[in-house]
Amino acid sequence: MISFSFSIKVLNIPELDQVPIEVECPVCLLHTWVKIGEVRRRDFVICRGCHANILLEDHLGQIHRCVRGFEEMLKGMER
Repeated sequence: MISFSFSIKVLNIPELDQVPIEVECPVCLLHTWVKIGEVRRRDFVICRGCHANILLEDHLGQIHRCVRGFEEMLKGMER
């Protein structure tokens, strides 16, 4: 029987706050691109169509929990 072991090294954990996502303007329904980090920080963005201020809200912290879980999963793979 042949046995072997291997290890995984994650060299570059992606910066998930820089990942773009699409949100819909509540006024004109035009889609605008924002970054996940902007949603986590509850930033305002300006709609590129009607120029309305859009408050980005992470409802119940779902994005924050998802990003944290993904980062923990990658770190767990290194162990």
